[in-house]
Amino acid sequence: MGGTFIDLDIRLMKSFGLEGKDAWSLASYFKLATGDIIGYKAELTRPEPNVVSYRLHPPCLWFPDLDIPPSFCEALGCFEKEAAKIVNPDIEIRHVQLMTAGDPICEIHFIEKETPDRQDGEER
Repeated sequence: MGGTFIDLDIRLMKSFGLEGKDAWSLASYFKLATGDIIGYKAELTRPEPNVVSYRLHPPCLWFPDLDIPPSFCEALGCFEKEAAKIVNPDIEIRHVQLMTAGDPICEIHFIEKETPDRQDGEER
């Protein structure tokens, strides 16, 4: 099943013009697929050399009343975690802020793990 998903996911990324499997490319894919298309004000930044921050600004379009537990948002975020793991196991996904937890934005970090065979800045 993983092979089928990775083929589909990579084809979808390429359809958006995203060719890489690095943190920026993966975060860009989710920004386009779950941010821009739905209508969120979404942005990507690089707060640290190996970290890409994907931020969704209010209002929350999925849960406008923010009346669900933060754990539900974290569970929904398992898709990003699994997709990143399949496409590039050296990317870690971490939920940093959640509007449902009282934070002003939702923020997910795509973190490129340091590997001994990778030089800083080298794409995998």
